[in-house]
Amino acid sequence: MPARSPADLQQFVAEQAIDAELIRDIGHTPTVPAAAAVLGVEPDQIIKTLLFLIERPDVASPVPVVVISNGERRVDKRKLAEHFGVGKKRVSLAGA
Repeated sequence: MPARSPADLQQFVAEQAIDAELIRDIGHTPTVPAAAAVLGVEPDQIIKTLLFLIERPDVASPVPVVVISNGERRVDKRKLAEHFGVGKKRVSLAGA
């Protein structure tokens, strides 16, 4: 699969008639409340993108998986592990 660009995402948002504004860089905002404050919006208007590494017994290196989530909700690593058929200890958040 070819690499995707911000323009590809913008096109997808437009084609799907998604009411969203893509903002490229707002500086260092390590938390949802910090991002909301910089943008002048409520925390429930923020989405976050998290990179997890899934250790699978059939693959030599951990498999990267991107999860896009409501900013105020925690990603349930147990459910993510179940989805990929591995134990919870085989799912980790990638380091920054």
